[in-house]
Amino acid sequence: MLITTSRNSIEAFNQSLPAKVKASNDLQETGCKFYKRDTALQFDYISPNNLVQSHLCFDMDVNQALFVLEDNVVPMPTLIIENKDTKKRAHFLYELNTPILMFDKASDKPKRFAYDVERGLTKLLKADENFNGVFIKNPNSSNYTVYDTGLTYDLHDLNEYVPFHLLKKQKPKYVSNLGRNCQLFDLSRHWAYANVFDFTNLKDFHFAVLEKLTQYNMGLAVVLGLKEIGYIAKSVSTWTWKNKANIVTNGKARGSVSDFFDGEWDSLTQQEKQSLGASYTNSNRQHDTEQKIVRAIDELKRQGKKITQQSIATVSGMSVLSVKRKWKQFRNYGQ
Repeated sequence: MLITTSRNSIEAFNQSLPAKVKASNDLQETGCKFYKRDTALQFDYISPNNLVQSHLCFDMDVNQALFVLEDNVVPMPTLIIENKDTKKRAHFLYELNTPILMFDKASDKPKRFAYDVERGLTKLLKADENFNGVFIKNPNSSNYTVYDTGLTYDLHDLNEYVPFHLLKKQKPKYVSNLGRNCQLFDLSRHWAYANVFDFTNLKDFHFAVLEKLTQYNMGLAVVLGLKEIGYIAKSVSTWTWKNKANIVTNGKARGSVSDFFDGEWDSLTQQEKQSLGASYTNSNRQHDTEQKIVRAIDELKRQGKKITQQSIATVSGMSVLSVKRKWKQFRNYGQ
Protein backbone atom coordinates (compact mmCIF):
# COMPACT_ATOMS: atom_id res chain seq x y z
CA MET A 1 0.00 0.00 0.00
CA LEU A 2 1.32 3.45 -0.94
CA ILE A 3 1.30 6.16 1.68
CA THR A 4 1.64 9.90 1.09
CA THR A 5 3.79 11.37 3.85
CA SER A 6 4.10 14.88 5.22
CA ARG A 7 7.40 15.29 3.39
CA ASN A 8 6.85 16.95 0.00
CA SER A 9 9.06 15.03 -2.40
CA ILE A 10 7.65 16.92 -5.40
CA GLU A 11 8.88 20.19 -3.94
CA ALA A 12 12.27 18.59 -3.30
CA PHE A 13 12.35 17.52 -6.96
CA ASN A 14 11.45 21.06 -8.06
CA GLN A 15 14.21 22.55 -5.94
CA SER A 16 16.74 20.18 -7.51
CA LEU A 17 16.14 21.69 -10.96
CA PRO A 18 18.40 24.41 -12.40
CA ALA A 19 17.16 27.93 -13.12
CA LYS A 20 16.45 27.06 -16.76
CA VAL A 21 14.97 23.69 -17.66
CA LYS A 22 14.06 21.85 -20.86
CA ALA A 23 10.34 20.99 -21.01
CA SER A 24 7.64 19.95 -23.46
CA ASN A 25 4.02 18.86 -23.75
CA ASP A 26 4.69 16.62 -26.76
CA LEU A 27 8.27 15.55 -27.40
CA GLN A 28 7.54 14.12 -30.85
CA GLU A 29 5.25 16.79 -32.28
CA THR A 30 6.50 20.06 -30.78
CA GLY A 31 9.94 19.11 -29.46
CA CYS A 32 11.38 20.87 -26.43
CA LYS A 33 13.11 24.07 -25.44
CA PHE A 34 14.47 25.82 -22.37
CA TYR A 35 12.16 27.67 -19.98
CA LYS A 36 12.58 29.35 -16.64
CA ARG A 37 12.01 26.78 -13.94
CA ASP A 38 8.59 28.06 -12.80
CA THR A 39 7.34 27.97 -16.39
CA ALA A 40 8.84 24.55 -17.11
CA LEU A 41 6.95 23.07 -14.15
CA GLN A 42 3.69 23.64 -16.03
CA PHE A 43 4.57 21.18 -18.83
CA ASP A 44 3.88 17.44 -19.01
CA TYR A 45 7.52 16.44 -19.62
CA ILE A 46 10.57 17.91 -17.97
CA SER A 47 14.32 17.30 -17.96
CA PRO A 48 15.84 16.53 -14.55
CA ASN A 49 19.07 18.16 -13.44
CA ASN A 50 21.90 16.49 -15.36
CA LEU A 51 24.78 18.31 -13.66
CA VAL A 52 23.71 17.59 -10.08
CA GLN A 53 21.76 14.35 -10.38
CA SER A 54 19.49 14.02 -7.37
CA HIS A 55 17.16 11.29 -8.67
CA LEU A 56 17.50 7.94 -10.41
CA CYS A 57 14.67 7.71 -12.93
CA PHE A 58 13.14 4.59 -14.48
CA ASP A 59 10.53 4.12 -17.20
CA MET A 60 8.13 1.33 -16.21
CA ASP A 61 6.95 0.64 -19.74
CA VAL A 62 4.52 -2.11 -18.73
CA ASN A 63 0.80 -2.08 -18.09
CA GLN A 64 -0.22 -1.68 -14.44
CA ALA A 65 3.30 -0.67 -13.42
CA LEU A 66 2.41 -0.53 -9.71
CA PHE A 67 2.11 -4.30 -9.62
CA VAL A 68 5.91 -4.47 -9.81
CA LEU A 69 6.00 -3.07 -6.27
CA GLU A 70 4.17 -6.09 -4.88
CA ASP A 71 7.55 -7.82 -4.93
CA ASN A 72 8.95 -6.85 -1.53
CA VAL A 73 12.52 -7.24 -2.86
CA VAL A 74 12.00 -4.09 -4.96
CA PRO A 75 12.74 -0.73 -3.26
CA MET A 76 9.76 1.62 -2.98
CA PRO A 77 10.24 4.73 -5.18
CA THR A 78 10.22 8.23 -3.77
CA LEU A 79 7.80 9.37 -6.48
CA ILE A 80 5.58 7.32 -8.74
CA ILE A 81 4.23 9.27 -11.71
CA GLU A 82 1.47 7.22 -13.30
CA ASN A 83 -0.53 7.74 -16.49
CA LYS A 84 -4.25 8.24 -15.93
CA ASP A 85 -5.23 5.96 -18.81
CA THR A 86 -6.18 2.30 -18.43
CA LYS A 87 -2.62 1.05 -19.05
CA LYS A 88 -1.29 2.76 -15.90
CA ARG A 89 2.30 2.98 -17.07
CA ALA A 90 4.60 5.05 -14.88
CA HIS A 91 7.96 6.59 -14.12
CA PHE A 92 9.65 5.66 -10.84
CA LEU A 93 11.93 8.26 -9.21
CA TYR A 94 14.35 7.45 -6.38
CA GLU A 95 15.62 10.53 -4.56
CA LEU A 96 19.24 10.36 -3.43
CA ASN A 97 20.35 11.72 -0.08
CA THR A 98 23.63 12.69 -1.70
CA PRO A 99 23.24 13.88 -5.32
CA ILE A 100 25.76 12.74 -7.91
CA LEU A 101 27.93 15.63 -9.08
CA MET A 102 28.49 15.41 -12.83
CA PHE A 103 30.66 18.46 -13.52
CA ASP A 104 34.36 18.46 -14.36
CA LYS A 105 35.99 18.49 -10.90
CA ALA A 106 33.63 15.92 -9.42
CA SER A 107 35.02 12.53 -8.44
CA ASP A 108 34.58 9.86 -11.09
CA LYS A 109 34.00 6.94 -8.67
CA PRO A 110 30.53 8.03 -7.43
CA LYS A 111 29.39 8.47 -11.04
CA ARG A 112 30.51 4.99 -12.00
CA PHE A 113 28.99 3.45 -8.89
CA ALA A 114 25.70 5.25 -9.54
CA TYR A 115 25.72 4.05 -13.13
CA ASP A 116 26.22 0.43 -12.05
CA VAL A 117 23.42 0.70 -9.47
CA GLU A 118 21.16 2.35 -12.04
CA ARG A 119 21.72 -0.48 -14.52
CA GLY A 120 21.14 -3.09 -11.84
CA LEU A 121 17.87 -1.49 -10.73
CA THR A 122 16.73 -1.28 -14.35
CA LYS A 123 17.09 -5.06 -14.54
CA LEU A 124 15.53 -5.65 -11.12
CA LEU A 125 12.49 -3.46 -11.85
CA LYS A 126 12.20 -4.79 -15.40
CA ALA A 127 12.20 -1.17 -16.50
CA ASP A 128 12.73 -0.02 -20.08
CA GLU A 129 16.43 -0.55 -20.87
CA ASN A 130 16.27 1.94 -23.73
CA PHE A 131 15.15 4.78 -21.45
CA ASN A 132 17.80 7.51 -21.33
CA GLY A 133 16.35 9.69 -18.54
CA VAL A 134 16.70 12.93 -20.47
CA PHE A 135 12.96 13.64 -20.07
CA ILE A 136 10.55 12.30 -17.46
CA LYS A 137 6.88 12.70 -16.70
CA ASN A 138 6.56 15.92 -14.73
CA PRO A 139 5.25 15.17 -11.21
CA ASN A 140 3.72 18.67 -11.14
CA SER A 141 1.44 17.96 -14.12
CA SER A 142 -2.25 17.36 -13.46
CA ASN A 143 -2.27 14.84 -16.30
CA TYR A 144 -0.67 12.20 -14.08
CA THR A 145 -1.50 10.45 -10.82
CA VAL A 146 1.42 11.02 -8.47
CA TYR A 147 2.25 8.98 -5.37
CA ASP A 148 4.70 10.48 -2.88
CA THR A 149 6.18 8.01 -0.38
CA GLY A 150 8.62 10.50 1.14
CA LEU A 151 11.44 7.95 0.99
CA THR A 152 15.02 8.91 0.17
CA TYR A 153 18.03 6.67 -0.34
CA ASP A 154 21.77 6.45 -0.20
CA LEU A 155 23.28 4.74 -3.24
CA HIS A 156 24.56 1.99 -0.96
CA ASP A 157 20.98 1.37 0.26
CA LEU A 158 19.77 0.89 -3.30
CA ASN A 159 22.80 -1.24 -4.04
CA GLU A 160 21.70 -3.70 -1.34
CA TYR A 161 18.52 -4.50 -3.29
CA VAL A 162 20.34 -5.47 -6.48
CA PRO A 163 21.57 -9.08 -6.80
CA PHE A 164 25.27 -9.37 -7.48
CA HIS A 165 24.86 -10.77 -10.99
CA LEU A 166 22.90 -7.64 -12.00
CA LEU A 167 25.70 -5.37 -10.78
CA LYS A 168 28.39 -7.14 -12.79
CA LYS A 169 29.63 -5.25 -15.83
CA GLN A 170 27.54 -5.91 -18.89
CA LYS A 171 26.96 -4.15 -22.16
CA PRO A 172 24.02 -1.78 -21.56
CA LYS A 173 21.17 -1.61 -24.07
CA TYR A 174 20.75 2.08 -23.30
CA VAL A 175 23.01 4.91 -22.26
CA SER A 176 21.62 7.12 -19.52
CA ASN A 177 22.97 10.52 -18.55
CA LEU A 178 25.33 8.84 -16.07
CA GLY A 179 26.35 6.35 -18.74
CA ARG A 180 26.86 8.93 -21.46
CA ASN A 181 29.04 11.03 -19.17
CA CYS A 182 31.24 8.08 -18.20
CA GLN A 183 31.40 6.75 -21.77
CA LEU A 184 32.44 10.09 -23.26
CA PHE A 185 34.93 10.65 -20.43
CA ASP A 186 36.57 7.31 -21.19
CA LEU A 187 36.59 7.82 -24.95
CA SER A 188 38.13 11.26 -24.68
CA ARG A 189 40.71 10.43 -22.03
CA HIS A 190 42.04 7.43 -23.96
CA TRP A 191 42.25 9.51 -27.12
CA ALA A 192 44.04 12.21 -25.13
CA TYR A 193 46.57 9.73 -23.70
CA ALA A 194 47.41 8.51 -27.18
CA ASN A 195 47.73 11.95 -28.81
CA VAL A 196 48.96 14.39 -26.16
CA PHE A 197 52.55 14.20 -27.41
CA ASP A 198 51.51 15.57 -30.81
CA PHE A 199 50.86 19.02 -29.29
CA THR A 200 53.20 21.75 -28.14
CA ASN A 201 50.81 23.76 -25.94
CA LEU A 202 47.78 23.17 -23.74
CA LYS A 203 45.50 25.54 -25.65
CA ASP A 204 45.76 23.58 -28.92
CA PHE A 205 45.52 20.28 -27.05
CA HIS A 206 42.37 21.38 -25.22
CA PHE A 207 40.78 22.45 -28.51
CA ALA A 208 41.64 19.08 -30.09
CA VAL A 209 40.14 17.16 -27.13
CA LEU A 210 37.00 19.30 -27.31
CA GLU A 211 36.70 18.71 -31.06
CA LYS A 212 37.18 14.95 -30.69
CA LEU A 213 34.75 14.80 -27.77
CA THR A 214 32.15 16.64 -29.83
CA GLN A 215 32.54 14.03 -32.58
CA TYR A 216 32.06 11.20 -30.08
CA ASN A 217 29.04 12.97 -28.58
CA MET A 218 27.33 13.33 -31.95
CA GLY A 219 27.56 9.55 -32.34
CA LEU A 220 25.26 9.00 -29.34
CA ALA A 221 21.54 8.47 -29.77
CA VAL A 222 20.96 11.25 -27.22
CA VAL A 223 23.77 13.78 -26.99
CA LEU A 224 25.06 15.58 -23.92
CA GLY A 225 24.75 19.36 -23.78
CA LEU A 226 27.58 21.64 -24.91
CA LYS A 227 28.21 22.82 -21.34
CA GLU A 228 28.72 19.23 -20.12
CA ILE A 229 30.97 18.48 -23.10
CA GLY A 230 33.03 21.55 -22.22
CA TYR A 231 33.43 20.38 -18.62
CA ILE A 232 34.67 16.95 -19.71
CA ALA A 233 37.07 18.38 -22.31
CA LYS A 234 38.59 20.79 -19.82
CA SER A 235 39.01 18.09 -17.18
CA VAL A 236 40.56 15.56 -19.56
CA SER A 237 42.88 17.95 -21.38
CA THR A 238 44.12 19.71 -18.22
CA TRP A 239 44.83 16.49 -16.30
CA THR A 240 46.45 14.75 -19.28
CA TRP A 241 48.66 17.73 -20.09
CA LYS A 242 49.76 18.08 -16.47
CA ASN A 243 50.57 14.36 -16.17
CA LYS A 244 51.79 13.56 -19.69
CA ALA A 245 55.30 12.78 -18.43
CA ASN A 246 53.84 9.85 -16.47
CA ILE A 247 51.73 8.45 -19.31
CA VAL A 248 53.27 5.18 -20.41
CA THR A 249 52.07 2.33 -22.56
CA ASN A 250 52.70 -0.48 -20.05
CA GLY A 251 53.48 -2.78 -22.94
CA LYS A 252 50.43 -1.97 -25.06
CA ALA A 253 49.18 0.87 -27.20
CA ARG A 254 47.73 3.86 -25.37
CA GLY A 255 44.08 4.47 -26.04
CA SER A 256 43.29 1.25 -27.93
CA VAL A 257 39.63 0.85 -28.78
CA SER A 258 39.19 -2.13 -26.43
CA ASP A 259 40.34 0.05 -23.53
CA PHE A 260 37.37 2.36 -24.11
CA PHE A 261 34.98 -0.31 -22.90
CA ASP A 262 37.14 -1.77 -20.13
CA GLY A 263 35.60 -5.10 -19.03
CA GLU A 264 32.63 -4.73 -21.41
CA TRP A 265 34.68 -5.24 -24.58
CA ASP A 266 34.46 -9.02 -24.39
CA SER A 267 30.66 -8.86 -24.25
CA LEU A 268 30.42 -7.12 -27.64
CA THR A 269 29.62 -9.10 -30.77
CA GLN A 270 32.27 -9.51 -33.46
CA GLN A 271 30.30 -7.18 -35.72
CA GLU A 272 30.13 -4.51 -33.01
CA LYS A 273 33.86 -4.84 -32.33
CA GLN A 274 34.63 -4.46 -36.03
CA SER A 275 32.36 -1.44 -36.34
CA LEU A 276 33.87 0.28 -33.30
CA GLY A 277 37.38 -0.61 -34.41
CA ALA A 278 36.78 0.87 -37.85
CA SER A 279 35.35 4.04 -36.31
CA TYR A 280 38.32 4.35 -33.94
CA THR A 281 40.86 3.76 -36.72
CA ASN A 282 39.15 6.32 -38.91
CA SER A 283 39.20 8.89 -36.10
CA ASN A 284 42.92 8.40 -35.57
CA ARG A 285 43.57 8.56 -39.33
CA GLN A 286 41.70 11.84 -39.54
CA HIS A 287 43.74 13.23 -36.66
CA ASP A 288 47.02 12.14 -38.29
CA THR A 289 46.00 13.86 -41.53
CA GLU A 290 45.18 17.07 -39.70
CA GLN A 291 48.51 17.04 -37.84
CA LYS A 292 50.43 16.56 -41.10
CA ILE A 293 48.66 19.57 -42.60
CA VAL A 294 49.41 21.70 -39.53
CA ARG A 295 53.08 20.75 -39.59
CA ALA A 296 53.28 21.45 -43.35
CA ILE A 297 51.69 24.89 -42.94
CA ASP A 298 54.08 25.72 -40.10
CA GLU A 299 57.03 24.69 -42.27
CA LEU A 300 55.81 26.78 -45.23
CA LYS A 301 55.39 29.78 -42.93
CA ARG A 302 58.92 29.28 -41.60
CA GLN A 303 60.28 29.23 -45.18
CA GLY A 304 58.21 32.26 -46.17
CA LYS A 305 56.47 30.33 -48.97
CA LYS A 306 52.91 30.73 -50.19
CA ILE A 307 50.44 28.40 -48.52
CA THR A 308 48.34 26.55 -51.11
CA GLN A 309 46.81 23.13 -51.37
CA GLN A 310 49.62 22.07 -53.72
CA SER A 311 52.42 23.40 -51.50
CA ILE A 312 50.95 21.68 -48.43
CA ALA A 313 50.68 18.42 -50.35
CA THR A 314 54.31 18.71 -51.49
CA VAL A 315 55.69 19.37 -47.99
CA SER A 316 53.47 16.85 -46.20
CA GLY A 317 53.84 14.08 -48.77
CA MET A 318 50.07 13.79 -48.99
CA SER A 319 47.93 13.89 -52.11
CA VAL A 320 46.32 17.17 -53.17
CA LEU A 321 42.94 15.47 -52.88
CA SER A 322 43.56 14.65 -49.21
CA VAL A 323 44.51 18.25 -48.51
CA LYS A 324 41.50 19.51 -50.45
CA ARG A 325 39.13 17.54 -48.21
CA LYS A 326 40.49 19.45 -45.20
CA TRP A 327 41.06 22.79 -46.91
CA LYS A 328 37.98 24.52 -45.51
CA GLN A 329 39.12 23.66 -42.00
CA PHE A 330 42.69 24.96 -42.44
CA ARG A 331 42.49 27.64 -45.15
CA ASN A 332 42.85 30.44 -42.60
CA TYR A 333 45.31 28.65 -40.34
CA GLY A 334 48.40 30.18 -41.88
CA GLN A 335 47.12 33.76 -41.95
